[in-house]
Amino acid sequence: MKTILAGAAALLAVLALGFAPRTEVMQSDEEALALAERMLETLGGKTVWSQARTIKIELRGYYAREQEPWDETYWMSLEAPSGRFELKSATVDRVIAWTREGGWELDGGELEQLSEERHNLELEYWRRQPVVIFHRLAKGSPATRVTMGSDESRFDVADAESGELLAQFAVNMKGEPIKWSSSIGDREFEHVFGPLTEFDGFRLPSWGATIAGVWRYEHVAASLSQSDPPVSFEPPSR
Repeated sequence: MKTILAGAAALLAVLALGFAPRTEVMQSDEEALALAERMLETLGGKTVWSQARTIKIELRGYYAREQEPWDETYWMSLEAPSGRFELKSATVDRVIAWTREGGWELDGGELEQLSEERHNLELEYWRRQPVVIFHRLAKGSPATRVTMGSDESRFDVADAESGELLAQFAVNMKGEPIKWSSSIGDREFEHVFGPLTEFDGFRLPSWGATIAGVWRYEHVAASLSQSDPPVSFEPPSR
């Protein structure tokens, strides 16, 4: 299965201070909120992230089993489950797009619908995406629960209604994110992040890498928009 999960994009990014009133996050604890807010402050601020509806990330990806790097472009909605990923290298020309209703993959001119399993995986991964979580935190989403993790530098983010753990973050003394981890069933995802770099009014880690050593990526460009993704999620005509 060719699973391209935009962790890359992953992966990547965190954001600003100041949640909505505490009444909206009553299930969170104050110590964890303070830690999350400190992290968010390093990424550009509550306003820019709460108002954003779309993120676009361009990165250079290096895969353990590929000799040449991939140029990868990700468009992702921060409001509703949808994404479009374009991946190119000397040997790869692939587009993947999906919404809540379904998805497709165009690989070397061959068009396929995403299987139900793959589609569900993309939906679940979207919920755990750092940038999606940051957006929800900035808006003070009552559906998000924040609690302390295993030590004073870590906090957990869960679905407030179901209690399902969505992601765990670790930050350094400055509040900058240095690690994100999550899981879906028996699949585990862990990324470590490099120093933050400035983009257009916000910050993301300059690079990230999977703990498993499968993928390393460098953020080349990134932008946030208050509009919906300016790309099509419809499959090309055959």
